Amino acid sequence: MLNKRALAAASIAASTTAFGFDIRLDFTHDDYFTNSANPYGSTGQAALQAAADELSTLIQNQLSPIATNFVSGTSGSTTTQMLTNYSVVDPSTGTTNLSVSPVGLGDEIVVYIGAHSMGAFTFAEASPGVPSLQLGGSGLGPEWPAAMANAESQINTLFGRGSAPLQRLTGAASLGGVEANYNLEFGPVMGSMWFNDSPGDSSPGRESWEENNAYWHFDHTTPVGTGKIDLYSLALHELIHILGYGTGDNWNDFVSGQNWSGPEATALLGTGEGVLDDDGFHILNGLQSTGYLDGQTRQTVMNGSPQVGQRDQLTLLDLAFLSDMGYQISPIPEPSTSILLAMLTLSSLTRRSRS
Repeated sequence: MLNKRALAAASIAASTTAFGFDIRLDFTHDDYFTNSANPYGSTGQAALQAAADELSTLIQNQLSPIATNFVSGTSGSTTTQMLTNYSVVDPSTGTTNLSVSPVGLGDEIVVYIGAHSMGAFTFAEASPGVPSLQLGGSGLGPEWPAAMANAESQINTLFGRGSAPLQRLTGAASLGGVEANYNLEFGPVMGSMWFNDSPGDSSPGRESWEENNAYWHFDHTTPVGTGKIDLYSLALHELIHILGYGTGDNWNDFVSGQNWSGPEATALLGTGEGVLDDDGFHILNGLQSTGYLDGQTRQTVMNGSPQVGQRDQLTLLDLAFLSDMGYQISPIPEPSTSILLAMLTLSSLTRRSRS
């Protein structure tokens, strides 16, 4: 990824912390941004990549690699076997029908990109991948719980990835009349993000490229056009959902209705009561915070409604929620440095979009 390294020079005064994990965008199932007939496709891809790179630069967690999706736990002559794959939403259809092996992922997560018709005025959605478990065993019943515990420990080390649990799988299985419980924890691994290719039309089928351009603002290096939805802003929002914001156990651990109990966001706001939207997985609409780059008071990225004709910027409140969820956020520079960083960031992103 070019942006992450290009931003290093701008960030050096603010932080000497190592970069965190990459967010790798995968267009294997896409026929929108990669469609050779789409005159805005490459511009849109650059906007998506810029949003992924911004989060990769801000989030400092490093994820352990996934070398295998199969573990075998033993106790005496008894063996527990666990095989893990992921089910992800096919972004070209919006249905959950892709089974993906996580083997080979390094310090990264993978996000599958696509587009399809979603009805009028629905713009984008995202979902983290869901781990699936195939479990088997053999041997003596009395040793089954210990063998299960051994396999559980290996899965949690392998798929926990040194991060807060995005998802948990719990259950029980029996061998020889003996039951053993398992409690598996999975950090961030993969997800899908998809956009509406017919945003102004409730009928199925893709609208023309020009009709799409009338609704979407594809170019993240220019001001957002009047009446348009900024692709870059929506990508930031949906990528954060894939990290668990409103979708994972690392979010649900702190939620009760519209109340939040995470310490960072609560300290920033002075309260956690009534700070969430009534859906329970967005920040309350109208709740404002300080932009981390320009120091200006603005609406959060993770509110429930996109802003028409405007570009969202991550705020200190957005980042505080991420911190509560277990993500390590790079130190935020002082306002004067922030302004310089914003200028250099825009310069870096512009260079990338022309390459």
